[in-house]
Amino acid sequence: MKQRFILVIVFPVFAALIQLAAAPASHATNEYLIAFTSAVDIDFLDIERGGIFVMRPDGTGIRQLTSFQTLNYDFEPHGLNLPDDHPAFSPDGTKIVFTSNRFDRNNWDIYTMDVNGTNLVRLTSTAGLDTEPVFSPDGSHIAFASERSGNLDIWVMEANGNNPTRITTNSLEDIEPAYSPDGSLIAFSRVLGNHEKDVFVVNNNGSNERQVTNEAGEDHDPTFSPDGTQLVITSERAGTNPFGDVFKIRLSDGASLGNLTSGLNNGGGDPAWSPDGSKVAFFRSSTAILASPQQLWVMSSNGSNRQRLDDEADFGIINIHPNWGLVADTDNDGRPNYLENTNRSHDQTDFATNEGTGDLAGTAVSLADYNHDGYLDLFAGIPGENVGSVGDAGKVAFAFGSIVGPYFLGSTFVNIPAIFTAADLGSSLVGNGRFGQTMISCDFNNDNFDDIAIGAPGQNRVFVSIGHSQGWQSISGNGGFGAALAAGDFNDDGRCDLAVGSPQESRSGSASAGAVRIFNGTSSGVASSASKTIDQGNLPIIADIGGTESNDQFGYSLAAGDINGDFTDDLAVGTIGEDIAGVSNAGVVQMMLGSSSGLVTGSAAARDGRSLPSPYTGLQADAQFGEVIAIANFNDDTFDVHDLVVGIPRQNIGKLSDTGLTAVYEGSLLSDSFLAATPQTFTLADLGSSNGANARFGSTLATGDMSGDGIEDLAVSAPGQSVNGFSQAGKIYLIYGSRSTSCNFCAPGISFGGGGLLAATAQTLVQPQVGRVLAANDHFGGSYLLPSANTLTIGDADLDGQDELIIGTPEEDIGSFSNTGLVSIRFGIPVGVTVLTPTVGTAPAETPATFTLTWTHPARWRDLTAMHLRWRGENGVVLWLEYDEESNEFSLLDPATGTFGAGAVPGSDTVLETTAARLLLAESATTGSGPEGRELTLTLRVVFKTAVSNHTYDIEQMVQDDHGNNQGFDKIGRWGVGPFHTALPLVKKP
Repeated sequence: MKQRFILVIVFPVFAALIQLAAAPASHATNEYLIAFTSAVDIDFLDIERGGIFVMRPDGTGIRQLTSFQTLNYDFEPHGLNLPDDHPAFSPDGTKIVFTSNRFDRNNWDIYTMDVNGTNLVRLTSTAGLDTEPVFSPDGSHIAFASERSGNLDIWVMEANGNNPTRITTNSLEDIEPAYSPDGSLIAFSRVLGNHEKDVFVVNNNGSNERQVTNEAGEDHDPTFSPDGTQLVITSERAGTNPFGDVFKIRLSDGASLGNLTSGLNNGGGDPAWSPDGSKVAFFRSSTAILASPQQLWVMSSNGSNRQRLDDEADFGIINIHPNWGLVADTDNDGRPNYLENTNRSHDQTDFATNEGTGDLAGTAVSLADYNHDGYLDLFAGIPGENVGSVGDAGKVAFAFGSIVGPYFLGSTFVNIPAIFTAADLGSSLVGNGRFGQTMISCDFNNDNFDDIAIGAPGQNRVFVSIGHSQGWQSISGNGGFGAALAAGDFNDDGRCDLAVGSPQESRSGSASAGAVRIFNGTSSGVASSASKTIDQGNLPIIADIGGTESNDQFGYSLAAGDINGDFTDDLAVGTIGEDIAGVSNAGVVQMMLGSSSGLVTGSAAARDGRSLPSPYTGLQADAQFGEVIAIANFNDDTFDVHDLVVGIPRQNIGKLSDTGLTAVYEGSLLSDSFLAATPQTFTLADLGSSNGANARFGSTLATGDMSGDGIEDLAVSAPGQSVNGFSQAGKIYLIYGSRSTSCNFCAPGISFGGGGLLAATAQTLVQPQVGRVLAANDHFGGSYLLPSANTLTIGDADLDGQDELIIGTPEEDIGSFSNTGLVSIRFGIPVGVTVLTPTVGTAPAETPATFTLTWTHPARWRDLTAMHLRWRGENGVVLWLEYDEESNEFSLLDPATGTFGAGAVPGSDTVLETTAARLLLAESATTGSGPEGRELTLTLRVVFKTAVSNHTYDIEQMVQDDHGNNQGFDKIGRWGVGPFHTALPLVKKP
């Protein structure tokens, strides 16, 4: 999928320049949103997918708020109902009301949600159909159609769902209510039968009903003009197939004021008048056949300037029921509400299961695209939950991925419930089976979607899903099989392989010596039998380390990644019970390199406490070095050489026991000594805190790009750290990576200089930042009861270009239940939100000002093709520039036509003009090669046509793909006109 990077720069005085049509209203066109329902026939046979979306009325800024899948549409004589449908804005633009059958496919109820898709509230719970809700103009009431009294009638209730009142009483069906601008009237459609519908109007208390239209065929879908004197409707009076046309009629007598879609093939329907009266949104059928794909359009209120908003390349799309609303920004931060995501926590009720003592929800968390819709879905392990009479059998909770992050439906999804057990996957329930104690995601079959593996070490099984359509498979072993999981391409065949630890397995007569098995990825999942079984007897004995010994627990922890830069993943194994030089349970980590034939056990290297720098050098009894390990590239070096992180939560610091330490060993390119001999270390004191006994810093590790700069970062938990007097409340540390000194070629064995994790920029995270209160012994982000838990994971859960941190806190108490647990989400800051202090002053006319942007193509957007810049000031947009990577051309929005003008090659100094300002492309260059790592540097000169003084301008960007999908404009900085007419430099790394 190709994507566009759009950036817009806006100056103060010329907002009208980019309006696509003259509008008499107080709101510019782009101050509105259109909500609509969209569904796509995925395989043209049995599965449809879609949701409620919002977009700007120019087709930009599309954002999905809900998601659904269904095996059929509900198409009744009164109209079509999709699983989430008929969205309508509240008057202030902060909420959307809609109908949904998410809890019962045969029952539609009314819901509200915030405009970003959060804060879902169910308003009705009656049997049958409640549909087509709309807010009253003052937001106090909601009108809707309901069949709760037998057939569909118009009802009104308070906005919180209280006091429903029947407005119409008729043996025929009354549907599609719409309020007049002053709220005194409700227009609606009546289904008369024999393909006849007409428009009626009634007072909001049910009195004085009268008929407005009386034409042959169907007249329906009324919405009022802003002055309340006219309606736009769908009408068959012109005979256009399949739905008719959009007509404007007079309210007083129903007289036609014109066919707004006259001459448009296949007409139009579902019209919605914009609040300022300048526009009408509607859908148009792609053919004259009733079941054809439907397109979303907008036109001027006189029927001119028709523009299709959805992607013309899409096939099988239904885009229906448009509704206009204001763009709300309640916190005045420059980012509209619909683009806001809020850190939040979810207890088990959000996953449709009840809390209980010892459930340990969030012991393991992972992200994987289970339903293959492009969004990462959230899996959360609840290994301590009882299932019926089977104690600690365990469950796993599931939440859809969406544009607002994990989305909790609380219902069955295709072939698994929202919360499921081993029995749901074809296995049996086992007491103390602890299903969900471990998880890992990776693409095991190379279909470009991450799959999920779930461990149940108490029943010695691992369950693997290759997406919803291929079901689940299970593999089994012994000795706590599944207590540790890792995934990587160890044999360079393009598929992830699964490594499974069995730390309590007996080997060569030694109890709990431990073993690791490798299950290769295949086109249909992971292989049913292991390609390699590894224990310490397979590995070389290095400096008192090696051999199968009782209680070593080889395979207690696992991590995968490319340590030596040969493009094949390697495996790290933690052995916490390893005795070294007479020191019991000192612990060790051993590394094995991958190859075309799989892991090479003879290549193993080892690191233990003796490799730590002063003052931490040396072995400690019961330190269990290697209890937690991870692998990632924290310095973004040229050949993607990864680094090994070792969490040592039981390391003593001075006289403080179990304070904890985290060590980072830098990988080295194509070297036999592929790990640095001495690591970089972090303690709580290094990160601005104080070392404390029992903090257990390093208990859980997670890696990902939380800062949006294309470099991996590290999250580390200290679950035993006290916070504000709350003993062992727990804290998480976010340590950010930085770029190394680059080189085009480095000799084998040379480690890249510079970069890596920076203690100085580390941040902390505590429970109040994710919507919870501090409490003693919660062990935020970690676990004392199951110390090997993988309670943290990082991934872009909402596809905004920046990774989220998913946090399990399995020992948090909920109400009267202890150690119940929950899952929290810390959202990444959306790409580009950087505020620069402006320089203000006076800019003379016809004097150039300089603006510099350096942008690096992010690896995650492999098909990004264009960049838009917009300067927005106090009175609107002044310049809107598009740069297309494929053509290497610039173009500027022409305010007269609303289209982008002729291009200019970077470096040509070509002048692009609006009536407000002139843009000189003084210097531009692209560097790098390939779709990843390409860097674009633009130095732009802006010349005002008239003098401008003391103005600042927000600089905005937007990412858009070739389907028109984007997330709206994000403010990425601020540009100021100063006395020397200079601009602050902006470096943006999305």
